[in-house]
Amino acid sequence: RRSGPGLEKETLLGLVLRIGTPMDNKAVSTQFQGVARRSRNDVKNTTDGLRRQLRIYQDAVHNFVRSLITSGEEGRKPVLQWFTDALLVNTGATALRPDKTKVSNPQTLQNIAVVLLKLCERFMDDPSRVHPGFVWSPEYHGGIFATDGEDAFPRLGENTESCSELYDAKNKFIPQCFFLTARALHLSVVAGASHHTNITRQVNHTAWSLRQRNGDVTNDPNFNYILSMQLANEVSMLSPEMLIDSLRFFNLSSGFLMNISDTALSFMPEHLVSDICDFVVFVNRFAEKQMEGVDLGRVFKVVVKLLSPQYADIVKNYNLRAKLGDVLHDIYLPSDEVGRSSSISCDPRAGGQPYLLSDATAQESLAPSLLLLYGEVEHTGYYEKMGHRANIASLLQFLWESKEHRNAFRIITQNKTSFTTFANGIMNEMNSLIVTVMEKLPEIRSVQLRMANAQEWGALSEEERETVSSRHEDNEQEVKRALPLCNKTLKMLGFLSTDSDIRSLFLMDELCPRLVNMLLHVLTKLVGAKGMELKEVGMVLNLLHGYFSYTTSTNSKHNLHTPIMNNKKVDNPESYNFRPKEMLSDLCAIFSSYADLLVFQEHCAKSGYYTNDLMTKAVKTCSKLGLLKDKSMEVFAALPDQVQIVSKTIESDEALTIDAPDEFLDPLMLTFMKDPVLLPTSGTIIDRATIKQHLLNDPNDPFNRKELSIDMVEPATELKERMTKWLEQKRAERDSKMEE
Repeated sequence: RRSGPGLEKETLLGLVLRIGTPMDNKAVSTQFQGVARRSRNDVKNTTDGLRRQLRIYQDAVHNFVRSLITSGEEGRKPVLQWFTDALLVNTGATALRPDKTKVSNPQTLQNIAVVLLKLCERFMDDPSRVHPGFVWSPEYHGGIFATDGEDAFPRLGENTESCSELYDAKNKFIPQCFFLTARALHLSVVAGASHHTNITRQVNHTAWSLRQRNGDVTNDPNFNYILSMQLANEVSMLSPEMLIDSLRFFNLSSGFLMNISDTALSFMPEHLVSDICDFVVFVNRFAEKQMEGVDLGRVFKVVVKLLSPQYADIVKNYNLRAKLGDVLHDIYLPSDEVGRSSSISCDPRAGGQPYLLSDATAQESLAPSLLLLYGEVEHTGYYEKMGHRANIASLLQFLWESKEHRNAFRIITQNKTSFTTFANGIMNEMNSLIVTVMEKLPEIRSVQLRMANAQEWGALSEEERETVSSRHEDNEQEVKRALPLCNKTLKMLGFLSTDSDIRSLFLMDELCPRLVNMLLHVLTKLVGAKGMELKEVGMVLNLLHGYFSYTTSTNSKHNLHTPIMNNKKVDNPESYNFRPKEMLSDLCAIFSSYADLLVFQEHCAKSGYYTNDLMTKAVKTCSKLGLLKDKSMEVFAALPDQVQIVSKTIESDEALTIDAPDEFLDPLMLTFMKDPVLLPTSGTIIDRATIKQHLLNDPNDPFNRKELSIDMVEPATELKERMTKWLEQKRAERDSKMEE
């Protein structure tokens, strides 16, 4: 049976292409021995020297292959067949741990990709020359795009067993070369990017573990070995020429995906899109400088296209859609904070404007696309969704602040169902995040104090220290994931709430009670009497109440403007993105946006989280710290008194219904119904607001678990009429007594 190693040993091209700088080659890795003790310049010189050798070799191989291909049909056909065979026998190269007895050396696969990239040079800037029919023509692709069997792989769309479009390319070498390159990059460079990310993660974790044990990172042999593997891998994996050629190819691939019909798009391998996302994000993380000057305009356009609601039925893979959102955030969101080059996020053809602002399609569809994506990433995993949603929130804030996208946000308010789903997701997320953070921060501080106590820490066994450290790292990672999303979600609620149309949606019966409860829940955690989680870690108590103890002494170990918390604050709070003053400021701003609205005041009065002491305390703290200004502060400061007034009215109304018949009461909330409706699935009558709230999180009848949607419920007209007459009679009796 054929195999990758067999191809390397028994074919001429295999023998030629297997030479390179693999990281497991001792001749390469030994050049990075003791690397943690060497200067950065020394390491750079070693890397540059190896890369020069590799480039000379790859150029020679390319010239050799090119001479065979241009020699005529007799030379070209067997060479292209060899590349096809090489791709077929190396399908296992994308595995987490490829089987070395079946798969070629990574350097062989990378050399194949580099040679094929160079063959694409003649049409690299013209995607119109690539015909999609190659993918559904087995007689041409030779099995590398199989639709069935063990070698089949996911397509973008469903039901793609056959395609009726003819493969009638005039020059069949171009599509063949393009798709061979796409497969080669998938098996080599993209797979290698994932592998390199894992190596880097291992290096960072090893360094962290050593520091936790007060170990010597510089001289630790295991750390030096792992770091030498990383640097040896970077010789080829981060080679500037290869990175730039690959980026250009993925821009070509994006243009190709933009040009083809929806039918053809559905038939394309899913990895064509996934590879674009994975690779541009990888280069942005590890070699951002190489992106400068590379045109990635087509990548932006295809991401916007595939994220749009119109293509949600074609690109259904939630993980893939989440990757598309991450590309927008990591590559195209302008960010002065991280020093991203404007040449990456801005369109030179639009006068240097950011792609997010200059692209007409983005102006029309991106805002609703991101709201849709916010809900979809729920399916990507508990931890993964936090990062995705934090990215989406940042993108939405940027779009919100841009006049180019305001019309799209206005259109969003016209689709109440879609917005309700999005808003409900925000509130669920916020409640979950705040609980996670407040549970983990005290644990983190407790371990920090134990580690700082040399005697106590030393008294533990090695196994006990390892267990505590592992748990501590897990807690840190969870908080670092949760807090950025927590902060950005509050900010997103804040800027959305400044729009009157969006505020009216948040005030709907199915959303307003949840909004109020969520805001009060967070407020309780920050300033409430039960906010002991924050007091325990010493992060917020003095900060929120304005009792800052700043030091100006040049001999002090504290930094200027760092609150002194009597040795109770978490070390390096900024590393966790924990900024409680900023959180409280955002929270108070949201309250201020709704504080003068009667329906909001009513739901505050009804909420089990609300107390007058809590809100009064929040107002005083906000005023003392100067978190709100002028009119906003006035409106917020008036909220406690307004809620007290509304509470009396509610108490008076509730007194009327205290002896109401059971049939007038909501069966879940036991409150007097305002708008009774019949659930046809169970025959139960319930208040419309109650069932609406229930269906936001559960699409089933709460009484028998049958599938139910809000458009299925029926007004309980006869009961409503009897309730109205009964209530009118009660009010008349009350008014009569008051007159007496």
